[in-house]
Amino acid sequence: MINMVKIPPHTFFYQLLENPLACVISSGLLMQSGIEHVIKLAVGRQCLVIVQPAWYVGRDVRDFVEITSEVRRHHPYIAFLFICPTILETELLLHAGLKASHVHKNAFIDDSVFRLMDVSCKKYPAIHIANIEKFKRHYLAWGIEDIAVITYNFKIDEDLSELSGYKKLGFANFEYSEKVKYLKAELMPQEVAKIINFSKCGLILSESEGANNASTEYLLCGVPVVSTPSIGGRDEFFTSNNSLIVDPSPEAVDAAVRFFNSSEIDYQAIRNEVMIKIREHRKSFLEALSVYSNQNLLKEATENYWHPIFINKLRTTVPNVPK
Repeated sequence: MINMVKIPPHTFFYQLLENPLACVISSGLLMQSGIEHVIKLAVGRQCLVIVQPAWYVGRDVRDFVEITSEVRRHHPYIAFLFICPTILETELLLHAGLKASHVHKNAFIDDSVFRLMDVSCKKYPAIHIANIEKFKRHYLAWGIEDIAVITYNFKIDEDLSELSGYKKLGFANFEYSEKVKYLKAELMPQEVAKIINFSKCGLILSESEGANNASTEYLLCGVPVVSTPSIGGRDEFFTSNNSLIVDPSPEAVDAAVRFFNSSEIDYQAIRNEVMIKIREHRKSFLEALSVYSNQNLLKEATENYWHPIFINKLRTTVPNVPK
């Protein structure tokens, strides 16, 4: 029996430069539709396609080689650059003959949005930002009372049991009964940042995924992270000062949350520390893009190496190219 995967009706696509052309797309289910946008826009022009891996790179190396080879066979003017959150993943792709750079995609989260805010108190002992896929392991946080939970991207017919165990929610953008419904159609990034600021720590509980935006959004808001051991690059910005990596059990997660709730936390120091690393990755990216474009893009960047051509996460959501 063929396993039919339903392709989403949208993709992530962002035009970074016009001359020469450079675009940003995501891998995974959205990669092919992103490439179709590139082909339509380029119309034979030289184009650099910057790919943000959506998952742990080691899983998809063969697919990346096949996809890029097929595209370049028909469209030789298109080149690909994969930006990877870890040195190991970068080396995996380089060994496979692909162009790759050690640049963490979370470095392009807008730090003017995800920032320290002047909140009067911390309302929530923890926050968990995660979709309702099983790999997010919501059950590890079910026992934390007054937790803030922000979820997204669920389907009408999806198994919603992952959210069924939260007993006492401090904040949620959903209601759980026989089915989940959003309290708001979508939380804006500024709203998400505010809820993070009201939280004492942030949870990331999956075993394997991509770089995970929330992990860096927490740190930019000065909030320490409770994580389980993982692959995919989210721990690239973790240090002994800003995170605890614990066993994947409800007891271990609860103990880490209680530790941060009973500790004096220097929120500004957490943000300052992650910004140092983020600046390094942004600078490296701008240097590579300067070589490609034959422009000195660094001169227009801020002291944090945020460039006017950047937008939050370097992505916009666009409809797929009509067939």
